[in-house]
Amino acid sequence: MTTSEPSPTCSRLPAIAHVAMATVLTLAAPRTQGQATEDWTRTLTSATGQLYGAMAAVDRHDALYVTGSDPGYQIVTAKLSPAGLVLWQRTFNAPGERDQAAWLAVDPFDDVVVAGYSVVGASRTPNGFVTLKYDPAGNLLWSDVMPSTWGSLARVATDANGDVVVLGRDWNNGIVTIKYSRGGTRLWTRTASLTPFNQNFVGALALDPAGNVYVTGGMLGTLLTLSYDAAGTLRWSRTLAAAGSGADLVLDAAGAVYVTGAASGSAGDRTLVVKFDATGNLQWNHSYPGLTGHRIAVDGHDDVVVAASITTGGYRDWITHKLDPSGTLRWSATYDRHRYNDEVPYGIAIGPDDEVYVTGQGGPGPTSGELSYLRAVTVRYARSGVEEWAVGSFTSLRGRGVVRLSDNTIATVGESTFTVFHYTQSGVWRSLGSPLLGSAGLPHLEGTGSPRGNATVSLELGRSLPGAPAWLIAGVTRVNQPFLGGLLVPAPHAIVGGFTVLPNGTLSLPFAWPAGLPPAFELSLQFWIADPTAPFGFAASNGLVGVSQ
Repeated sequence: MTTSEPSPTCSRLPAIAHVAMATVLTLAAPRTQGQATEDWTRTLTSATGQLYGAMAAVDRHDALYVTGSDPGYQIVTAKLSPAGLVLWQRTFNAPGERDQAAWLAVDPFDDVVVAGYSVVGASRTPNGFVTLKYDPAGNLLWSDVMPSTWGSLARVATDANGDVVVLGRDWNNGIVTIKYSRGGTRLWTRTASLTPFNQNFVGALALDPAGNVYVTGGMLGTLLTLSYDAAGTLRWSRTLAAAGSGADLVLDAAGAVYVTGAASGSAGDRTLVVKFDATGNLQWNHSYPGLTGHRIAVDGHDDVVVAASITTGGYRDWITHKLDPSGTLRWSATYDRHRYNDEVPYGIAIGPDDEVYVTGQGGPGPTSGELSYLRAVTVRYARSGVEEWAVGSFTSLRGRGVVRLSDNTIATVGESTFTVFHYTQSGVWRSLGSPLLGSAGLPHLEGTGSPRGNATVSLELGRSLPGAPAWLIAGVTRVNQPFLGGLLVPAPHAIVGGFTVLPNGTLSLPFAWPAGLPPAFELSLQFWIADPTAPFGFAASNGLVGVSQ
């Protein structure tokens, strides 16, 4: 392969993989018929009885970390290999304390940090903050147990240096934010309160690349969002009228802050989403169908995804919204598989093709869906909002957290029992990474439609130089070869030219998936775009593979 300009002519693919492609000006969005298959499950056990899962995270090597609690009020944390082998399992219980887990995070050094709290009495009243840090081998590096009247931690996050920030609340101080050094030294503690007597609630926190801390919470009737710098100095604080406190918070690539919760007013449209810029200026404040937002995330196009709940027939169902950066609703999708019980989302994750994964409790029941059985359910939505698959298990009552691994598999953690579920995905497009930066950013290629014989599928290219010529490289194998300052992912069995990026920086290409291909046959694709600002005059999309059903 030489590093000359790609030819705009089309060479023929081998007969097994020949495709006919043409340029179009509008995006085709057929329904994707992907599916997920349970690959393995691991139920964590303890001599003291059934365990309860709380949250999951994944490190750079696709090792899974999960945390939860046991009936003896110990915090249980475990590490699993990508194949499901339990590498270690640790329990923590401070002397004289009864402890429970709330959240965990993995730092850039693959250490895992757990946030939890102590409880007292038969009613398990929160009574203190618990923060733990383990190294990748499961050694406890440090712990900090802070007595606190009605005190509990809810979230933890880490920065690029491995410093740790935890968020909680207590009776005396309201919303409490604590920062630790990587080694466990308390660097600062900050409090914020809207009302006395433990009526402040905490939602979530996030850190930006500079180490600034963003927190949301509030009280009944008021949503509070604030920001501290890395040294703990208050940068800004904002309050808004709302039905309750902020439930979750996320930052986009530009540092804008999105918060979700419940809006004031009628019960019709009460899923609240608020946007602030990085300096705390309110950009917009909108409400959408539903009772309240539970989780919020941002995709690769800076669209906002909210997992909320909505009342149908007297019971709650999931509703997932996608918004553009201005707050305009792109789509909503409702998950309702159980007529006689609440279905509630608890976790959300975004994939490299802007697909959405939501996990929580839901149906259907074991037969008609009318029995009061709930299961841990995980749903995948395409970027367009089409539900691509849903999987569930009665092994756990509800899913608490969901993560995507680098091999396109999905892992979730169930609450009761404390079970880790691992799923493979088929019949969906998979990103191979390796884009080459251009003047409009990193070009992004994704596929829609079901890759099966004669089905209409579509390639969608975004973040490319408007008006630029583009070439599609297609191959039945991959070479991952340096080329024009980037990486050529597919073997160049076909080079299809004559495309021009649209004025909005996108290009859409529908074609018929070849008939007669065997199951699991892979077709790899990548766009190269002329871009005079790039070092070698070209930008490139990520590689993309479609796997034949």
